Amino acid sequence: MIITGEASGDIHGAEVVRELKTQNPHLDIFGVGGNNMQTAGMELIQHIDTISLMGFSEVIRHLHKFILLKRKIINLLINRRPDIVLLIDYPGFNIKIANEAKKLNIKVAYYIAPQLWAWKPKRINVLKRVVAKMFVIFHFEEKIFQEKGILVEFVGHPLLDELPKRFDKELFYRNYGLTIDRPIITLLPGSRENEIDNMFPVMLETIKEFLKTHSAHIIVGVAPTINIDKLREMSSGLAGLHFIQGDSHSVIQVADAVIVTSGTATLETAYFGKPMIVLYKVSQITYRIAKIFVKIPYISLVNIILGKEVVKEILQDKLQPKIILEELIRIIDDKNYNSEMRENLIKTKLILGEPGAAKKVANGLLQLVK
Repeated sequence: MIITGEASGDIHGAEVVRELKTQNPHLDIFGVGGNNMQTAGMELIQHIDTISLMGFSEVIRHLHKFILLKRKIINLLINRRPDIVLLIDYPGFNIKIANEAKKLNIKVAYYIAPQLWAWKPKRINVLKRVVAKMFVIFHFEEKIFQEKGILVEFVGHPLLDELPKRFDKELFYRNYGLTIDRPIITLLPGSRENEIDNMFPVMLETIKEFLKTHSAHIIVGVAPTINIDKLREMSSGLAGLHFIQGDSHSVIQVADAVIVTSGTATLETAYFGKPMIVLYKVSQITYRIAKIFVKIPYISLVNIILGKEVVKEILQDKLQPKIILEELIRIIDDKNYNSEMRENLIKTKLILGEPGAAKKVANGLLQLVK
């Protein structure tokens, strides 16, 4: 059984499913995921589009969905009795499932560790009780879990396996009617509905002001989990936008600047060395609760990994078009600032390890089962 709850987990999980099926085509793999995991050969018991939410208050409003899903999973653990459960990220829900599986003496593995080092370090002791092995994607996580006596393996970041091997920039320009005489600004508003509602309107307002003084192509990268027609409708007052769905790597690679909702996309943007502005906003109650628990100074993975503020984070009440606009103009017009940011971002490549994460996870799972 494999369980994830968001778009990035679906992508990473699909690679693991493919590797498992390659090693043993007869494996019975089922669980919670998305279209990618289903295409790779996993039987979906529930689609992630019903549970992909961000923030404490947002989850509370949909609590009944999680209660029903937890019951369904427990029944499947009892009746189908998987040899092992692989949990991918999504800690608020997945740690509860780890507890339930442990009660039934079913082995549990965890891929893409919960960022408990950032907000709930004491819960690492919970993982020690219920998880047979952790597969982590950052080097510093391996040391953290080893010190707690948890069996752990650094597998590298799955992003390295999912990046396109080649990119034809000229073909991309031709396909979407772009010209080289203007910079390209890419908007990545997120993969959850509430991220879209919180971030996309302020992105649009920023671009509307930016285009009053600058000429640019504007690309909106649309996650596979989002209805593209909704985004078109939201931006009906702004002509000339290019909406591209399910091709985040290409829309990042052509960009001169990226305005991105905090999440995995920030790491992808950093990998390609593209200057960015990171946005984040949740409900006030969610933010206040987070302020109590979060123990690190940054919210974006890029700044966390590099240990300093390389990219601007614009959060909560500061999420205003004029503040974003000021940073966007600086990225486009200040060549020294632009160059310095690119040089820092390229360093993330050295920290992410080597390709082959999914294969290492698949091998580790089969070893645990044996």
